[in-house]
Amino acid sequence: MSYSEFRACLVISLVLIGISAFLGFKRYQFLQRGLHAQGTVVDQYKADEKSRTYYYPVVEFLTEKGEKVQFRSTERSARGPLIETESKVDVLYDPEEPAYAWLPEHQSVWAFPLALFGFSLFILVPSTLFYVYGNRS
Repeated sequence: MSYSEFRACLVISLVLIGISAFLGFKRYQFLQRGLHAQGTVVDQYKADEKSRTYYYPVVEFLTEKGEKVQFRSTERSARGPLIETESKVDVLYDPEEPAYAWLPEHQSVWAFPLALFGFSLFILVPSTLFYVYGNRS
């Protein structure tokens, strides 16, 4: 592997590590300031994507100030509703922007930042090994 190829892999992986760290930090901040509420699944949003129908739970909850908020979860299922309508769920929401909410027991808050970090290591480690051991001869 040439130095320029290694440098390109290094830059790409470092950028991805930076993005994953930023996203992880933002998620951490959200978990620190987020408030919990009891919500109810009031509907199922159906979306046709790539010739499949996906179901997203629509959840309604009351904030600590008594505001009624409704949001569509980002968690989806192609096999039918992930969570049955009328089910009670735990909601974690941003007190500044209550429509920004998660279902912590059904969604992995850390999945995307960790996957991005893993992908960056998948680029960084082999390229480093190829560069170091490939240039020894």
